[in-house]
Amino acid sequence: MKTTPSTTTMNSSIRLSTTAFFLALSTFWTILPAAAVTIENQWLKVTLDPADSTLQITEKTSGRVVFKDGILPHAQLGVAEVTPEKDTNFGNGQAIRSGRSKVALYSGLPFALVSATLANPSDKPASIGKISLLTVAVDSGKAASETITLGTGGIMKPGTPSGKPATTTPKRKFRDDVDLNTDESVNDLPPEIPGSYVWALVADPKSRNGAVVAWLTHDRATGVVFAKAGETGAVLEARSEYGLLEMPSNGKLETETLALGYFDDARLGMEQWADAVAKHYRIKLNPQLSGYCTWYDAPPHHRSGYEAATAELAEFAGREMKPFGLDFIQIDDGWQVGGRDFRSHNAAPRAPYKSGMKFTADNIRKAGLAPGLWSIPCVAPDASMPDFCAKTADGKPYQARWTGFCLDMTKPGARDFMRENISRMTKEWGYTYLKLDGFHAASATPNVYVHSEYKEDHFGESIIEDPAKGHIGAFRDGIKLLRSTTGPDVFLLACAMTQNMRSYGGSFGLVDAMRVGPDNGCDWGKWLNSSATFGSRHYFENRRIWYVDPDPPFVRESLPLEQARAMCSWTCIAGQLFVCSDWLPTLPPERLDILKRTMMPHKGISRPVDFLDGSERPSMWLLSDTGRATRRDVLALFNWTDKPATIGNTIEHIGLDPAVEYVAFDFWGDQMCGPFRKRIEKELPPRSCMILAVRPVATVPQLLSTSRHVTQGMVDVMAETWNSAQQSLVGRSKLIANDPYELRIVVPNGTAAARAEVDTQDEADGVKVVEVRREGNLVRVRLLSPLTREVHWKVRF
Repeated sequence: MKTTPSTTTMNSSIRLSTTAFFLALSTFWTILPAAAVTIENQWLKVTLDPADSTLQITEKTSGRVVFKDGILPHAQLGVAEVTPEKDTNFGNGQAIRSGRSKVALYSGLPFALVSATLANPSDKPASIGKISLLTVAVDSGKAASETITLGTGGIMKPGTPSGKPATTTPKRKFRDDVDLNTDESVNDLPPEIPGSYVWALVADPKSRNGAVVAWLTHDRATGVVFAKAGETGAVLEARSEYGLLEMPSNGKLETETLALGYFDDARLGMEQWADAVAKHYRIKLNPQLSGYCTWYDAPPHHRSGYEAATAELAEFAGREMKPFGLDFIQIDDGWQVGGRDFRSHNAAPRAPYKSGMKFTADNIRKAGLAPGLWSIPCVAPDASMPDFCAKTADGKPYQARWTGFCLDMTKPGARDFMRENISRMTKEWGYTYLKLDGFHAASATPNVYVHSEYKEDHFGESIIEDPAKGHIGAFRDGIKLLRSTTGPDVFLLACAMTQNMRSYGGSFGLVDAMRVGPDNGCDWGKWLNSSATFGSRHYFENRRIWYVDPDPPFVRESLPLEQARAMCSWTCIAGQLFVCSDWLPTLPPERLDILKRTMMPHKGISRPVDFLDGSERPSMWLLSDTGRATRRDVLALFNWTDKPATIGNTIEHIGLDPAVEYVAFDFWGDQMCGPFRKRIEKELPPRSCMILAVRPVATVPQLLSTSRHVTQGMVDVMAETWNSAQQSLVGRSKLIANDPYELRIVVPNGTAAARAEVDTQDEADGVKVVEVRREGNLVRVRLLSPLTREVHWKVRF
């Protein structure tokens, strides 16, 4: 009879096998000292001293060693060589190899890439848990007290310089009071310093100079970064955690790849890291969508909604909201027959969708919208419990709190089960937008909600059929199977990495969108601590790795108008996934209008101004659209507090030209303001925003703003040209049927009166110039079209 070892015995054997594995890697050779070797590209110079295997990385512009005293645990003392490298994504480069460690530079990449090749020389399989790849000190050029260390848990305190690290890992307890303490830590750290998943940066908030240490790949392991204080910044340890991965006898394993770079602006460094991830995984996202989720609506329309209500919603949204950017209606948790269980999805229909899910999907599609559906990849227990779940040490199905019993994606039965159910939802029922909740369950890991900084979670405690695949490898294979089943055009939203951060890097390159924070709610505090906080913290991933989903903004009547505008404006300006969750058919016109002016996604580049200034929620964002002949900039100011506050900064720190004078238009205030020189500063009421379209002061009339959208020209203005010979401003704009459209044109002092007209064909089709009005240096031109169309307009002076 086969027996299963206890968890304690199993963990002991893991530690013993891991110890033997590293002893085999730690054989030393007696070799004469060699000279230091160096490689470089246009950004960095990397030097390895074989005498002690220390790594130094110099930033070439300043000539300063920014990464120093680097320890490569898998390097070989006395040995280092330079080899040519070629990467299918990054091109040609060079690498320093020492023992099993490699540090590479490529000509088009501003990062040094660190990896290693692990080997199991024994004749027995070896279990891998946690692997330290690099420990390195960051020299920010400032004292440690003047720098910040930022990670997935937010601003990390740097600790106490020169103090000895703690020798034990503190016990932590979570919501369910389960003790998740472990004694398998690779590098014991002071308890006040949280670790970060995937990435960390160390920066000087004043200059924005900073170092990025981030994992490029997550194919078989979770990358984590730990920090402790150094004399001039932080000392960072980068670790790969495999859970429990089995290496075959005499086998080899390529570790995950770590990226290190130093940037004048650490924000741009994080953005370039996200670009590198996208390039490595060859990410091609489906088009960005905006839509509606049933979950947060008020009763009786909340949770999953119900058949008649969803039909009413689809008809209204298709007629009233689709022209303004609403693309889909997504039914959330509660539609299924038997709770959080894939098996219930194919059962006979019942309330709340008595006619079946295909019937409702067809109705949504008839309204011109994409049907979306919530699901969760797990099963619930019953008498016929399937044999394709991951197991506990005593052979029982492995259950993640809240989520359910986790599928073992290395088992053919689990893969067939996943394929069958996903195919039913997408190909048979016709849903083209899937919200995949409890996403971490596909890796058979526990729920650690809310998860952001490092927490010991007993990763790898579940048993899967193929331990050589590992939990992250199985997780990625499961998502690939899901994608191959749906086809490339179904939009996949993963929800949520804060249930367990193992699903963060493990999802790279496989989904269209990722919920980056916990559930919010229309309560201001909940929304701030979820959407604004987590969406800001992960802003640089948006449209590069995936669309960042911060959860919905809200406009319901119970909220102050300014608060509703702030929520929607932030989601829009940040360029993140916009999903509303208020019952649309009965919203007052002024509330519905907020959604109409913010829902359509723009194509600009959005960046928080005070991302590194120590606040969890930046109060200023600069949105720039430089992809057309006429550059457009929008500066968004947010007062997140419950008191009036002055929000402002210098023009240079914002990211605009400090030598230029600017004029602005306040979208929600509906007025021109400025001009501004060197600094922009405004006093805002509590829980409010100000969205300013800004342009340099000019000697000729120019289009400053439009009424169509809060980005004030970015989604609607196709062209704008000043014709000096005719003394006219000529342009093209996308108008929505029967939606009054206003051009806001700023003119120099002394400009003659304005006359406006539209193209003769537009006029023949019913497009009208409704009004031309002068207010000082502002000319307002109002147009109205009976059809949604592109209109050619001209304003003569």
